[in-house]
Amino acid sequence: MQVPPRLWHTLGADFFYCNNNWYLLASDYYSKFPIVGKMSALTANAKVLAMRQISSEYGIPDTIISNCGRQFVSDEFTKVADQYGFSITTSSPYYRKGHGFIERRVQTIKKALTKCKEDSSDHYLALLTLRSTPLTSNLTSPAELLTGRKFKTTLPVKVPAPVNQDMQRQLLQERSQQQTQHYNQGARELPPLENNQQVYIQDPKSKTWENETVLDKGETPRSFIVTANSSSDKPMRKNSFPETNGPRESNPDSFNWNTNNITVTKNTRDSCSEKCAKSKTIPETKETYQIYVN
Repeated sequence: MQVPPRLWHTLGADFFYCNNNWYLLASDYYSKFPIVGKMSALTANAKVLAMRQISSEYGIPDTIISNCGRQFVSDEFTKVADQYGFSITTSSPYYRKGHGFIERRVQTIKKALTKCKEDSSDHYLALLTLRSTPLTSNLTSPAELLTGRKFKTTLPVKVPAPVNQDMQRQLLQERSQQQTQHYNQGARELPPLENNQQVYIQDPKSKTWENETVLDKGETPRSFIVTANSSSDKPMRKNSFPETNGPRESNPDSFNWNTNNITVTKNTRDSCSEKCAKSKTIPETKETYQIYVN
């Protein structure tokens, strides 16, 4: 078999049936990297959608080699090939040796999936092992050939840094700082909440404000434990701002409330994540801390 001139130049593709499911296997002729996807239906449209997803994640190949299955020679798939700019090469009908590379890959994948079902083990880890195992003693793994890096697996392995990692990391850091500076142009640092300080918490459904008390600081940065002065069982509060009135007796039903990228947790350890931002002051003399639910 002729080795393609570069990575992701030529793909082999085929359907196979295993464990009561149909799968699509696509594998790069150069790196031998396998891509396995469960198919909801064996239709031309399903094949077209799968090929679009593969192309968006890994790039468009130059050639796809397949058998003469109707999904690969349909008008829909031919239109996608013209749109994306790759050619379709079909092997001889009823002659599996003409499509030997992908047939061998199918057998390898089927054995792995069947073994995982018998052992009730994770088939995703099995596929990861196939992708990260060196092809020979003097060749790297399919994953390293295709992506240029070692994949971390459950086995102890040292993942070396890319040669230009320091330079790329510096450029990414500068880009992140520029975005942060632009986003925070009108922002200012809010003062922390104090223990026994009165705050208003807004219910995310009724939009009504409730008077609560700050009990203590939370375990995570910029987080606080506040009471939940409500008869209904609500897992979170949407927003809050300090009140100038004096403290009042706290309620044992309390929540962990963070003012930025927060996790709100009840004392019973029920948790949910929320995104935080600062809103306008309500009223004018009060600071406002607003939380947006994911």
